[in-house]
Amino acid sequence: MPEETNPFAAPQTADFTPPEVAWLQSSSKSLGSVKLGLTLVYTGICCLLLWLMTVPVLVSSEAFGPVEDLLNQRALLAVCGGVLVLISLVFFAGEVLCHSAPTEIKGKPLVVASIVLQGLTLVLVCAAFVVQPAEGTLFLWCLATGLVAFASLNCFVLFMYSVARFIKRPDVSGRAVRTIVFGIAAILVLYVSLAAAYTKRMNMENVSAVVGWSIFIGACATLIGLVMYANTVTYLRKAISA
Repeated sequence: MPEETNPFAAPQTADFTPPEVAWLQSSSKSLGSVKLGLTLVYTGICCLLLWLMTVPVLVSSEAFGPVEDLLNQRALLAVCGGVLVLISLVFFAGEVLCHSAPTEIKGKPLVVASIVLQGLTLVLVCAAFVVQPAEGTLFLWCLATGLVAFASLNCFVLFMYSVARFIKRPDVSGRAVRTIVFGIAAILVLYVSLAAAYTKRMNMENVSAVVGWSIFIGACATLIGLVMYANTVTYLRKAISA
């Protein structure tokens, strides 16, 4: 005889597994892609830090000859720009792999925004070789390219913030917030100082020294921001693996 059911019994509920737990347990392929993407992004950050520290050395040491010579400027631009393109491709590949993150993550569209901005950065860098703008225009071109790249990085940090919230890691999401705030402050100091130096409106010696120190402080702060960004990537990768 079939087992009779008690109409007055409490309703039975099926076991519920939170989406983040289900993702971490069953979506090993997706998880592996995200981890690999974060690894590539981390590699890109390290290469970018080395690039930022190497370019001033190349310029000051006149490794390609006197910087005043136009041919030397183009040779330096070709080498530095070519390396930057390769670094951007590493970032691009890592962010594409991170797009395989679960659709439940609310910040997933930020990866798309970061990829688009990263692609625009590549276009601007490559266009500099084709257009070969004058010295003054090249300076503004570099500033614009830097802003686009910075926007791309911020979009990816916001994505990491969403992932950290999704897997219930407030420590990592807090790191992402601090990275964004510090990075914005550093870029503001650096760009305002560079704009002041570019306009050449400050002729007093003491003011010029202030601008020079501001550029130095902004540049150092930007490097620290990139290190914070790299640490956030590392902590998120470890949190996903846990």
